[in-house]
Order: sequence, then C-alpha cells, then structure tokens
Amino acid sequence: MNKLYPAILSLLLIVILSATAFAGENESIRALQNKAYPLNMKLELSLGGGISIADRYSQSIPAGGEIIFHPFDFLSLGGFFLYTKSSETSLSKELRKQSLSADEPERTRTKWITGGEILIYPIYGKFSLFSEIAFNYHIYIGGGGGVGNIVVTNYSNDTEKSYGTKPVYTIAGGVQTHLFRFGEKKNKYLDFKVEGRYFGYTVDADKEWLDAEIAKGRPSDAISNSAQHRLVLTMAYLSFLF
Repeated sequence: MNKLYPAILSLLLIVILSATAFAGENESIRALQNKAYPLNMKLELSLGGGISIADRYSQSIPAGGEIIFHPFDFLSLGGFFLYTKSSETSLSKELRKQSLSADEPERTRTKWITGGEILIYPIYGKFSLFSEIAFNYHIYIGGGGGVGNIVVTNYSNDTEKSYGTKPVYTIAGGVQTHLFRFGEKKNKYLDFKVEGRYFGYTVDADKEWLDAEIAKGRPSDAISNSAQHRLVLTMAYLSFLF
C-alpha cells in the first residue's frame, strides 16, 4: 500500500505535465474548425406567425417580424414586433351561454407587443433527411422585455377597454434551420425557425369587476386586484441573413 501512493502521484504528475506541454496546441483546436453557416456579423430579418397555447379561455393568432444582429457566432441582439388577433375559445363561449365566467380577474389580451432581447446560440449541428439531404441548424435561447398594448372585453355589453401599454417580459427558445445559401459569394442564408415564446405582464383588475364579485358574496380578502397574465406562443419564421 505504501508503494501505491507514490505510483499514483507519479501518474498524476505525468498527466499534468503532458497536458501543460500540449496546452498551446490544443487551444487552437475546436470541435468545428469551419462552420458551414457561421452567424457572426450577420443581419437577420424574419417574418412569421403562429398560435397561442396554454390558455383555456382565449386564443391568439400572432404575426410579426424580427430584426437581429449577430456580432458573434454565439450571441446576438434582436428586436421584435408582434400583432395578435384574439378570440374566445369554445370553453369560454360555453361559459357565457350558461351565464358563467372564469373564476379569475378579467380576461386581458394583447393587441401588439414590441421589445428587444439577447439571444445565445449554444448548440450547432447537422441532421440528415433520408440520408440524402443534410441541414445545418442552431439551437438558441433568449430573453428580454418591452411593452404591450393590453385590452379587455366586457362581455356584459361586448365593449372593449384598453389598459394602454404595460411592461412585458419574454423568454424564448427554438431551432433555426439553415435551408440554403445564396448570393454571388454564397454568404447569404435562407433559414426556417420554429420557437416557443412566453410573455408575461401584470394588470390591475378593474374596480367594477371587483365590486361585482363582492356583490356576489365573495369575501374581499379572497379577491386579488392584481393578476399575472401570460401569453404562450408557438412561432414559425422565414429568415433572411445578409
């Protein structure tokens, strides 16, 4: 046992010295020496649309665009604008037919949202389709904030009231597939992106709504006059990178 410890220490010393000797050479070696679709110093313009999910009482169809600058291959700065067309779900319509409503503050929705975000691209890869066609892709995550125009419908008289612009925050993640390169130098890309995006915002409930709930017999301390709302989207974009 006494001879084992010096042997282990000697082996560790050899490993450390070997790693140090080859450190300078290994620093220049990367997993991918030359990406087929590098992003650094590219300007990206995207147009697309999608659908809202994870909301039982209202549904939205968003459409809009993004402009993204990629100063580095792994990091970008972007801005977005979305217009959302909202409507009731079948559950909400059924509740209205029965003179019922969701047991929560007013059903707010967004008419438009705009803001900025930071995106990180930690994964780059390639997949094969039927072993004949290969596509390169980036996986990205990001987050940021902005403002949204928030409205609510009074279902008793079908009138719409605006809460004006409110701060919103967003987180997102998706896959950006590079379809092909074009241009004289083949340095421009046509991409297809699919992403999931979450928007969150806080709106104080209307006082009339609170008074109506209290009139129904609900205790005032059981009703919150402020609610955290969300908009969860699945989006698809066609992107041009120059």
